[in-house]
Amino acid sequence: MTDIFVRTRTNNPIRLALATACLFRLRLLEKAMIHLIYARGFPLPDLRDDRFHFRCHEALPDSYHVSSRKIAQLRAVGDVYVVIDDDCMPIGQDWLERGLEAMARHPQFMALASWSINGEIIEKKCALPPPHPITYNVDEIFEVESLGTPTFIRRFRPTGEMLPLTIPEGDLGQYDATLSGAYRQHGRIGMLRHVRHNHLGYGLSEVVPEWWLA
Repeated sequence: MTDIFVRTRTNNPIRLALATACLFRLRLLEKAMIHLIYARGFPLPDLRDDRFHFRCHEALPDSYHVSSRKIAQLRAVGDVYVVIDDDCMPIGQDWLERGLEAMARHPQFMALASWSINGEIIEKKCALPPPHPITYNVDEIFEVESLGTPTFIRRFRPTGEMLPLTIPEGDLGQYDATLSGAYRQHGRIGMLRHVRHNHLGYGLSEVVPEWWLA
């Protein structure tokens, strides 16, 4: 089983409805253990359905962007775990397997992110493969400077030694870049060309409203 940590912290009723749909989708992943990391005092997605069986973890609301990541790092087991925001809908039945297989094929990568399809609508605002890659570029991965979610995160080196990843403190608006810097201390980071998701929360960010990715 692979641990998947779903982060939810919103007062937006549309985002809460989207989160419920995404949680239903993630529940279909037979080889996943789903964890819900929620913020104290914030409403939860509609989880009244009997089919929902999640492990729940409460994070501090004022430092949710950091504390939620620390919870995932602390609670994860196995070689790789996944962190995903509650507005990301995986595409394809084998989404999880394809991500894990890519991590196994490329041990030099500390973290690999699923690639949003939303940039195909607004291309200039999408994370795109570099036209002339300087570092690393293979058929299934293009290397980037910063990752958001969904992210596949490695816990062990190929030698079996646990990676000493420290989840850093940092400002909310720039935290993806801060966390990516911590990842790069232990390996490369990149986007997966053939592991895709639909970012349903496009344009509904409560963090940086003008930032399309949030």
